[in-house]
Amino acid sequence: MPQKPKKQATRLVVRQVTLADHEQVVRLQLECFPGMKPWTLPQWQSMLATFPEGQLGVDMDGEIVASSASLIVDYSEYATWHDWRTVADGGFIRNHDPEGDTLYGIEIQVSPRHRGMKLARRLYEARKRLCRERNLHRIVVGGRIPGYAAVKAEMTAQEYVAKVIRKERHDPVLTTQLSNGFIVEQIIPEYMPSDEDSAGFATCLEWHNLDFVPPLSPRGRLPLHSLAHDAADPLEAQPHVHRLGRDEHLHALRDDHRAPPSGSDTTSLKSCRSNPCRTRIRARPTSTTSSGSRPANKAY
Repeated sequence: MPQKPKKQATRLVVRQVTLADHEQVVRLQLECFPGMKPWTLPQWQSMLATFPEGQLGVDMDGEIVASSASLIVDYSEYATWHDWRTVADGGFIRNHDPEGDTLYGIEIQVSPRHRGMKLARRLYEARKRLCRERNLHRIVVGGRIPGYAAVKAEMTAQEYVAKVIRKERHDPVLTTQLSNGFIVEQIIPEYMPSDEDSAGFATCLEWHNLDFVPPLSPRGRLPLHSLAHDAADPLEAQPHVHRLGRDEHLHALRDDHRAPPSGSDTTSLKSCRSNPCRTRIRARPTSTTSSGSRPANKAY
């Protein structure tokens, strides 16, 4: 009986994307986010010219099946309320700061045809390596909660997020981010109004780099009074990067979800960083975005 030909092994490579990958990434965006505008060629050219190391793709046998985009910022400049359009420079990332302290993820996407292969985890791990190599303090992402719109009549966004953290609900984005070591710091309304599946909401999540070494002349960075490498307990040496147990985190979600009055900005991200267990929902101030800016594409 003739033997069946052996199936060729799949070759997966995480690599920097190039100008030649633009059409593939656009197809991927349309597949993942139908109805949302994909990267234009000028945006794509600007991102690659500005910070090529931050633009990654998962290449499977020559096809881009997952991708991510990011830039470096000095996060003290984004300590007050911000939205995707502001932090991503409308998708052009001309605000990328090579001397900044934070890797900010503005997009991540995985082809629906290839989900379940842990491709998002490969991209998150690549971001973490980049964060360590650049000695950055943290990774920050503004994460979609695409399962929320279907239940928004039944619960608030903070209640929905709390249920996802407790594993009572599954969210295709937030569940993945939590499993990759990110912690919810706050919930932002109208982060990306065009994201109807998330009802415009986003979670602000952080991953802290425990290998971070503060520079001799910090520029708006949080000091580490003693390094983790010299301490018996790294988390005790760095209290501001204390990782919370799920119960403690949920207690914060339940007890600290009161929004400030409309139009105010009494709750700053600095207060969230000084006490990471405080998960807050922010009120949106009056927008100062110019009318010529592009609508936001994604939030990751």
